[in-house]
Amino acid sequence: MKLNKDDIYGIAGSVAFHLFILLILGFTVLKTVVPDEDGGILVNFGNVNAAAGTFEPKYTGQEPPQETTPPPPPVPEPKVETPKEDLVTQEIEESVAIEEAKKKKEKEEIVLSEFERKEIFRNRVYKVLPVIAIILLILLWVAASSNPMSKFPSPGAVWERYLKLLDRPIKNLGLLGHIWASLRRVFIALGCAWLIGISFGILIGWNKKCNALFGPIFTAFRAVPPLAWVPLMTIWFGTGEFPKVLIVFIGALMPVVVNTQAGISNVIKEYLDIGTIFHANERQMLFEIAIPSALDAIFAGIRNSTSAGWMVVLAAEMLGGKSGVGFLIVRGMDSGDYPLCLLSMICIGVVGYLLAIVIQLLERIICPWTRKKSA
Repeated sequence: MKLNKDDIYGIAGSVAFHLFILLILGFTVLKTVVPDEDGGILVNFGNVNAAAGTFEPKYTGQEPPQETTPPPPPVPEPKVETPKEDLVTQEIEESVAIEEAKKKKEKEEIVLSEFERKEIFRNRVYKVLPVIAIILLILLWVAASSNPMSKFPSPGAVWERYLKLLDRPIKNLGLLGHIWASLRRVFIALGCAWLIGISFGILIGWNKKCNALFGPIFTAFRAVPPLAWVPLMTIWFGTGEFPKVLIVFIGALMPVVVNTQAGISNVIKEYLDIGTIFHANERQMLFEIAIPSALDAIFAGIRNSTSAGWMVVLAAEMLGGKSGVGFLIVRGMDSGDYPLCLLSMICIGVVGYLLAIVIQLLERIICPWTRKKSA
């Protein structure tokens, strides 16, 4: 009997199929071998679905162990509530103990060196020295006025003149009124001087052509003292308020221009090079690099102009005026009222000191980095 190719292929396929079924059965048998408690072996034959290729194991023999129930949770003990007063007292005691421990720890950690102790002592001495200077000045004043042959007024005479000035004002103005008259002239002149002086200083400090054109003229006018303009101002404008303000303006203008020009022209070159690297234009280089860099020099000029303006206004009032602290000095000199002259001089010093403090505070607000320098 001869077999053709189709028969051979059919027999081979049937054999391969049965071998595949046998392999599956053998694999499942090996998977269901379970060790017994006595050392034997339990074989678990499950249901095999050859067509679907699934196997459902069914354990025989010993039943699986039953799950043990967990022990009941422990019953919490009832809490005994403490009174609120005791709690508050306990918290206060704990906070006090913590604070005392912190203070004790800080005292243990703070161990100053000899140099630091000397520095602290030196700073305390610096704070006491101004008070000592004022006391010495008062003692010198008392010693100078104690001589019967001296016409120098004593502190008591100056105080009595101050009280008299409150009762009988001069030109319908008390002491504060005359101080405000001088300050009003100074403020108007300083505002114009700062505005024009800073602008002109930036112009000649930034632009070389403008510096070459206006620099020599400004240098020549700067050499003329402000009081030298008094005769010309009196001839041109009389003895009213405008010539006094104009003289103060001239005296306050020069320091602002000089310091602003120096600050703008001496800007660190590296700052400008950084602006060039970031493609900054001429306006950005001026307003964002040069002017902020020159603020220290500008404020130095503002401080100098404030003191110069306060001195010039007093001189202008002494030459001709009907109000102001300078007018009080002239009035006391003409009438032989020396306590009034000394009282006016004391007011000049106190107001000048207060103006310097105000300018310094303004500088610290606009230029915060000056605090680190002063510290």
